[in-house]
Formats: sequence, structure tokens, C-alpha cells
Amino acid sequence: MKNNCCFPTILLALLCTLPLTVSCGNDADPQTSDTEAVTTTGETESADVSYPQMKDPSAYAAPKREAEVYDPADARALKILGVSKSDGEYAVVYGECPIGTTVHIQNDFGEFSVLSEGGCFAMRIHNPDSIASLTATLSYNDEAIAEEVKWRGLVTESNTDEEWAVFIGGENQGFYYKMVPDFIGGNLYTDSLLNLSKSRWKSRVENLKEVGDGCEVICLLAPSAMTMFPDLVPEEAISSAIDTYFPQYRDLSFPPETTRFDQISQALTEAGVTVIDLRETYDKHRDDALSIYYDYDTHWTEYGAYLAYVELYRHISKRFPAAIPHSFDEFSWDFNYYKGGDISGYFNLNDDSDIFEYGFRRNMLFDTVPEVENLVRYTIDDENGYMSYGEEVLDGDEYDTNRTELPDIYVIRNSYGATIYDLMLERSNRAYFRSTFSYSYNKAEIMEKEPDYLIYIFSEWDLAELFNN
Repeated sequence: MKNNCCFPTILLALLCTLPLTVSCGNDADPQTSDTEAVTTTGETESADVSYPQMKDPSAYAAPKREAEVYDPADARALKILGVSKSDGEYAVVYGECPIGTTVHIQNDFGEFSVLSEGGCFAMRIHNPDSIASLTATLSYNDEAIAEEVKWRGLVTESNTDEEWAVFIGGENQGFYYKMVPDFIGGNLYTDSLLNLSKSRWKSRVENLKEVGDGCEVICLLAPSAMTMFPDLVPEEAISSAIDTYFPQYRDLSFPPETTRFDQISQALTEAGVTVIDLRETYDKHRDDALSIYYDYDTHWTEYGAYLAYVELYRHISKRFPAAIPHSFDEFSWDFNYYKGGDISGYFNLNDDSDIFEYGFRRNMLFDTVPEVENLVRYTIDDENGYMSYGEEVLDGDEYDTNRTELPDIYVIRNSYGATIYDLMLERSNRAYFRSTFSYSYNKAEIMEKEPDYLIYIFSEWDLAELFNN
């Protein structure tokens, strides 16, 4: 079952104040004390400094998900916002409804249903025609509620460019078509290419050991939603993707024994790179109350980025004890209705309708340095999409927070780097963020900056850019 970000109103208010008792699924040993004396790495003037220690894993995770509860006083009416072509003979229906309800849609080709996620839904229906004639109803606990809604209109043509084409899966979850080759194991590297790239990365790792006090290479790798929720991927959509975009994979059987993600993770590890592969972490948190991925957007949420930050700084804190990650309850998780999802955009529905997803933003509850406090993360109040981030976050910048007990970092990233930007800046002394999608390896610049860590942040479908640069 996919994780769900939605709660009853009262539970939302209590989320960050309730005791956390769930396991984060990490391998670190639980600590019974928040602080103890530790020996630093020589980054501070004192040899023995008391720093906070890693807490029990449950402190770094949201509570487990609970089912939405319908409130008869909920004024959010059942509404269909638009219909767009998804894959083959299937379409997606976007709409709004009361929280906690199940939406049912009937047409000439069958009856379909989906649970609300915070009063929003994106339903997959069989509709091969260019016109959709739909009857929508609601239920809660198998009892019908409210009046039926009828809708008739054109099925919008979605984006068909291979790079940006999308389709709808189960439980409101949208996907890129370009996730399919990874999903079915169709884009594997040859042994010769793997060995060539591994040799290049090994040389990079060895060279950077001579930079400053030794620069460690870390690759933070995020799986796609398709990899984490294979049960939500319709077989018809995979067949449609292969027929339309990837005919060279027609003879493949899936699920595959190995994937490109497996190959790259292993090759980088063998080259001496520290690989933080988030697949296992995300699997342990798929039923958390906060979602790891958006439904209407292809990126990780701010909770997905937070879990990645925890794993990254769990590792870094072994060398820099002051750099332990902040716990879940040191942030507020502010729920609202946000638009800007790239998936709903590629269905070409956002221009005609305001399609919102029930989501959240993460904000720090603790005092920090001016460089972090003054960072403008979002420039649009009601959007969570990638283009709603400020220019500084997208273009990158260089910072000196004057906290020598923390590491110096040099960051290369794809679009996933925007959501974790503030968290990494807050846990660094000096930080240099390359512009998003600027992947080339600039040895001279890295040697000049003398970072403690060269950190790559990449999503699964961009791993070729990581591996080949």
C-alpha cells in the first residue's frame, strides 16, 4: 500500500507533538542519551567537545499512516476538473471530493473507483474514445453519500514527447514513461562500459583523497516512485510504453533480475564511492503518514528529501559529530493544497483547471544561521512544483556559515537537489552548490574549494548523467 500524506484535521494538528514510536528502519544503534562527550576530528579548537548524538531511529520518522475519516460537515464537493489521455485505451480523471471518501466513476466501459487523498483524486479509467461521458458518485464505509455528478467533455491530449510523457497508475499515483526502461531492466550497461566508468570513478576517488584533509565522494541515489510502488504500475501501461516508445524491449520479461540502478550502485561502490542507496530506506517508510513522493509530480516530497538527509548526515556525522541530522519533530510539516505538479502539467490540464494536491512543506522550528534563515526556498505560496523554487536554490550559490565543526561540501545535483538544499546548507560550514543539471566534473574547482565531501544527488531516471560524467 502506498504511503499517504492525508489526515483528519485534528490529527494533523497533533502530528508534530505526539510521541513517535515507529521504527525508521535504520541500522544505527539506538542511543538512550541525546548527548555525550566525543572526540572531534580536529575541525575544532578543542579535542573533546560534547555534541548531540544520534537518537533512536523513531525520532527521524513520521508516525505510521492512518485511514482518512469522512466528516459530513466537509464542504468540499465532488467535482471533476478534467480528463486526459493516459496510455493505450486508458485516461486519467482529476478531481476533488470530501476527505475520506471513495470516488466511483461509471462510463460505457466499466465502473472504477479510488480513495481520496486529502480530498483530491486522480483516477485511472478505461475510456478509448476522444469524448468522456462520466457519472461520479461518492461512498464512505461502503455507504453512498451525496448526489451523483455527471460530466461530459473532450479527453485532453497529453504530452507525447518521450522525455515528458506521463501515465496514471493505481491509488492516484502518476508516473513518467521514461521510468519504464529502469523498471523492466531494459537499459542495462555492458560489462565493458561498466568497467570503463568504474575505472574513471576509482581514479576520481583516489585523486580527491589528496584534496584538503581528504575529500570523500558520496552518491545519494533516489529510486523512482515506479521502483518503490510496482504494485501501482498497470501492466497495460507498461505494454503501451513499450509499443509506443521502447519497441526494442518487447522481448523482455519483468520484473528483471537486475536493473541499471543495481549495476551503477555496485560499480560505484567497487570504485570506492560511498553510495547511499535509498531503496531500502524508502521501503521501510512506504507506510508512513507523510508521503515520500508526490502523486501529481515526479519528485520526492519534502519528507522523501528529509529521509535522504537523515541517511546522508548519519554517515557524515561519523567523521563530523556535530553534523547529526535534526529529528522529525524539530520541523513543522505544514499541510495545504498545492498546485504545480509536473505530472498533471504534462497531462495538459493545469492551464485549464487549478489542479491541487494535498501536500505539505517542511519548515525549521529551531534557530539557525542567517545563511539558512535568509534562504528563499519558494517564490510561489500555493505551489510545490520544481519551478516554484527560488533562483538561488535552482542556480546554486556558495556559502560560508563559519561553523568549523561542520563539514565543507561541494554538491552536484539534478532537480531532486532543490528539496534538500536548505537541509544540507544548515548542516555545513562551507557549502558550494552547483547549478541544477550542471553535471561535469570540474577537478580544478573542487581542488580550489577543498571540500570534505563531494556529494552527488540523483534520481533513478537520471543515473546515466551521473555515471557518464
